[in-house]
Amino acid sequence: MDIEDQKYQRLSQLFNRLPNGIILYKVLCNETDMPWDFRGIYANLKSEDIFGLPVDRILNSNLSELDADFRLLLEHCRLAANNRQSISFSWERNYAAYNGFSAAARWIDVHIELLDEDLFCSFTDATTYKQAELEAHRNAAALQFVLDSTQSGVILYRPVYDGKKHITDFEMLASNQEASGAFLSDQFVQTFLPDGNRSELYPIFKEVVETGRFRRFERHFQWQETEVWYEVTASRTYEKSNASNLLRLTFIDITKRKKAEQEKFKNLILLQQTEDLANAGSWEFNRTTGIHTWSPGMYRLFGLTPGTEVTPDIYTSLAIEEDRDIANRIVNQMRHGMQAFEEVLTVKVGDSKKIIKVKGEAVNMEKDVTVCSLGVDLDITQLIETQNRITRIADNLQAVLNSSPAFIGMLKAIHHPGDHAEIVDFELVVGNQKLAEFYNMPLPQLVGMRVSNLAGKLWQEKTVNNMRSVYLSRETMYIEYQIISENGEDQWLAVSITRQQEGVILTGLDITTLKHGQEQWLQQLEQSDTNLKSLDELKEYLKQRGELLRATSHDLRGNFGAIASLASLLMMSSSDEDRAKMLGMLQSTITQTTKMLTDLLNYARLESGKEARNIGIFNASEVLTNLGESIRPFASERNLDVRINENPEITVEGDELNVLRIAQNLLLNAIKYTESGFVELSWGFGETKEFWWFRVKDSGPGFPEAFVKEWDQHKNGQLASSPVRNAENELPDPNISWTPLHGEGIGLRIVRQLGQLLGANIVLKSSPGAGSEFTVTLPAKY
Repeated sequence: MDIEDQKYQRLSQLFNRLPNGIILYKVLCNETDMPWDFRGIYANLKSEDIFGLPVDRILNSNLSELDADFRLLLEHCRLAANNRQSISFSWERNYAAYNGFSAAARWIDVHIELLDEDLFCSFTDATTYKQAELEAHRNAAALQFVLDSTQSGVILYRPVYDGKKHITDFEMLASNQEASGAFLSDQFVQTFLPDGNRSELYPIFKEVVETGRFRRFERHFQWQETEVWYEVTASRTYEKSNASNLLRLTFIDITKRKKAEQEKFKNLILLQQTEDLANAGSWEFNRTTGIHTWSPGMYRLFGLTPGTEVTPDIYTSLAIEEDRDIANRIVNQMRHGMQAFEEVLTVKVGDSKKIIKVKGEAVNMEKDVTVCSLGVDLDITQLIETQNRITRIADNLQAVLNSSPAFIGMLKAIHHPGDHAEIVDFELVVGNQKLAEFYNMPLPQLVGMRVSNLAGKLWQEKTVNNMRSVYLSRETMYIEYQIISENGEDQWLAVSITRQQEGVILTGLDITTLKHGQEQWLQQLEQSDTNLKSLDELKEYLKQRGELLRATSHDLRGNFGAIASLASLLMMSSSDEDRAKMLGMLQSTITQTTKMLTDLLNYARLESGKEARNIGIFNASEVLTNLGESIRPFASERNLDVRINENPEITVEGDELNVLRIAQNLLLNAIKYTESGFVELSWGFGETKEFWWFRVKDSGPGFPEAFVKEWDQHKNGQLASSPVRNAENELPDPNISWTPLHGEGIGLRIVRQLGQLLGANIVLKSSPGAGSEFTVTLPAKY
């Protein structure tokens, strides 16, 4: 299809949308070379309705060959062609029934213009208005009825002439119901025709009446609290009774369309703002003209001055050497591609590099003809860097998990599709090598499996129920049970389940050696003459040693929770500074978890009867500050404020890991039971600097008076009134009764045990409704 054909089709489409009939006639001359007849060479679809004839007949017939009704049109065409002037007239025709129109008389406003050597004729169906004029001549009420039958607002004005036949004003003659209110009639007159010729529209109306050419324009009205837009058409009509022309104004309410346009404009502004926020830009490449258009966001993305002329080859010129082939593919897709495409390449922008994602597609305006490519570019540099960091962190975390002596699995809850509150199963999302060995399956194959398929080596059909119970109650579950190993031997497992965000964490240890040791000791003791009291004490001691295993898994829950929360914050961080801070805290928490998992191995070997106390120099201020920052995500989930009262740096000699464990358990315990308010962490030296202290305070419900009293009695019976600097690096003496206090949780039990190990003095101040305060005092040097 050549350019001329394209223009013809476009003009045809345009004319076919017009409400007027359009016919272009070729002038046919007689033997004296005078215009005598006319043959149609183009007619739009509307002309078929107005003429009451098929378009084919209009185009394939001379005007003189049509019915006698067309003689008036023929005479006016001859007059216009001979005199070479424009002519306008009203044409009354009697129509036969055609194409849904009943047989009736219709009126057509005709305007004829000489266009080069052809005649351009415009036909407007004026039947309604002509009928209205006739009815007005017969009966004013009938005129009103006809006007009211029109859905658009219509107002008729009669020109006012002076003695020289000049139009000096307009007076309203009639209006229909759509225009009869104070808004369109009175308000229009007052707004646009306040004093006749002083109105900006007065020259337009005068021109319409004098020339017969219609005018169309838009006007905005503010009526009380309502905004309305109208498309106003001014045209001339004829009043036969007074043999004078009238001004006809037709109003179409275009408020919805204008508001839609405003909304579209807002969306364009929003798109530009979105580009700014998302470091993105949009582009268009016109394949016909070769013009490459960029949005402002593209210029910002590539660091170019807005308005700089660009071509698709800019990708090739800015791409790094390794991505030059990718750039060439992008350019080729923009120029010739027929499908949607997406590429990622690195470009040089100034002294830096950016990773850009380019998405585009071909746009077909006509069948089999692609005229342009449209697309967007997105700066994903920070996203890629963050993903790489998270991948490294995930690798580090996997290494930490794999170094654990326990098998560890993190499982997400699977909700019922129809009821989100119902948990139907759990799916393994993260596991360590020990878990793979436990199930004798490769870890990649294990990840993604449902617990219902893994329950055989746990608690059979009770497995999902146990995990569901922990998920809903948030209470840790600890179970010791016996299974038959792969080689047919008895095997004892100690497994704990803890709630973590949208799932649970499963940890387990092989305690077969510990169980066998306990059984041997009990058998030896029962065979001896040792009295019953010694036997009961030993049983209690073995029970306490088993409790240590469960207590350590409680610590791990806190650290894995910190890792998960910090990873979530890392994904939401928007600045490099925030990401760096989260990464540092995450790395620190992973390191702490590694130490605790190593510690768990020591507890699994309790038959040695020793727990090493690792003394070294450490910065207590830094350790406690990092701990306070790492528990902020937990506190934020409960809308609690974490207060860290930082004092001058304190460097002391002591067991850094176990100090961290005491502080962590006190903080997590405070967050768990505090519904609103704050959790506070502070520290400092004692008066002589021989001792140092740290304090955890909260605004929680507090402890009952009986518990505080029992804590003091137990402390005074077990711990010195001040820290003991020469305490041995041993676990508590098995002869000492470690009966749990009434209402004491696992966290506080860990605190008491580790306090004795470190020779600490732990003071509790609390009362119901007044919060709690734990002060831990330790030697500054051992």
